[in-house]
Amino acid sequence: MDTTIILLAIISSGLLSTLLTIIIGWKKDIWEEEKQERKRLFKIREDAYREVMKNIDFIYKGIDLTPEEIAKKKYRFLENYRLMFLYSEDEIIEEINNVLDVLSSFWPKDDEEMEEKKNKIARSMIILRKQIVVDTKLTEKDFKHII
Repeated sequence: MDTTIILLAIISSGLLSTLLTIIIGWKKDIWEEEKQERKRLFKIREDAYREVMKNIDFIYKGIDLTPEEIAKKKYRFLENYRLMFLYSEDEIIEEINNVLDVLSSFWPKDDEEMEEKKNKIARSMIILRKQIVVDTKLTEKDFKHII
């Protein structure tokens, strides 16, 4: 009788150990897959943000580009804007739209209006930055406007 109990205890502990190993392995696989998916989405957003900012200058009034260069930049911008629209949070889309509105509007009439436009762009840039560098300490005042 004691031998039977001991054998059952050994078998059940072996089964329990095997079952726990299987469950832990399964959970680890799921966690790794989720981690890889997060990395993939982060990379898509990061690349799209970079390309959008690199090609946004086609909107500026008076920029000295050939029509072909403007068309190429516009195509790249729109391609990445669409990626951002699919993969980014609402706040990011709203801020990119804000930058587009500011850049495509007429040149400001006075210093106050110009300052308002600069503030909107700086806010948008910081919000975009926080998507990539979550614990950034930079603020809107750190973004420099070069005209």
